[in-house]
Amino acid sequence: MTLNFDSSYLFDTGFGAGANKELDDMIDDAGIINNDGRSNTRTTFLAGEASYDSERRYNQYKRLAKVNDGMWDSNRAADNFKADMRRITKTFCSQVELNSRQQERVQWVMDDMDINSFGSYSTEKVLLGVMSLVANEDRRLLRDEDSFRGLVVSVEMTMDEVKRVRQLIRDRTDTFDS
Repeated sequence: MTLNFDSSYLFDTGFGAGANKELDDMIDDAGIINNDGRSNTRTTFLAGEASYDSERRYNQYKRLAKVNDGMWDSNRAADNFKADMRRITKTFCSQVELNSRQQERVQWVMDDMDINSFGSYSTEKVLLGVMSLVANEDRRLLRDEDSFRGLVVSVEMTMDEVKRVRQLIRDRTDTFDS
C-alpha cells in the first residue's frame, strides 16, 4: 500500500527561506539582462586571446569579434548608437535634475533630429543644446547653473558654442520657437 500526500508545504523555497544565500536571492530577484536595445549576446569574444594558424584565420576571428560586438551589421550599429544616446541623455539629464517630462522631451527631440547634420559638434554637445532649450521652455536657465556648466566643460565646450548649437538646433527643427 502506497501513501500519497503533499509534502511541498514542508519546504519553503521562497525569497530568503535559506535554500539560497541572500546574495543569490537578490540576483535571482533581479532581471538577468537589462536590455538597452542592443543584442542579447551574453558572451564576450576577444580575438586577441585566441591562437591562430594563419593570418587569414586571425582576420576571420577579428571579423567575428566585430559581429559579436555589433560593429559589423549596420542595423546593430545604429541600434547601439541609439542605446548609447539614450544612456547619455539619461545621465546628462539627471546631472542637471531635469524632471521626467523634460527628460522625455529631450529624448524625443534627440530621436527626431539628424545628429549627423551638426558637422563638427559631437552628439553630446548637441544634447546639451537640446537640454538647454527644453529647460528654457519651462523658464529655467540651465546656462546659469553650475551642474550644467560642469557638463559643458566635461565635453570640452564653451558657453558660446552652446549658443551656436542652440541656434543650429532651432534652424534644423520646428520643435522650438525662434
